[in-house]
Amino acid sequence: MLKVVCWNVPTMQDSEDNNRSQTCEAIVAWELAGLDTDMAAVTEVRFPEQGSLTKHRTGYTLYWSGKGK
Repeated sequence: MLKVVCWNVPTMQDSEDNNRSQTCEAIVAWELAGLDTDMAAVTEVRFPEQGSLTKHRTGYTLYWSGKGK
């Protein structure tokens, strides 16, 4: 069975004064892996432009499409 979720994340953009060792994308990917999620729609991430990022430890690829800079 395919497990699909929708998650509203206010922002995944790390601020410059943030001293966490993990990025927000890694935290979201880790949480989704813990939920055994196959596909997720994550809203309000506020990433600029378009792109993708693969998190190899979790096996997830994050795709986004946002406003230009």
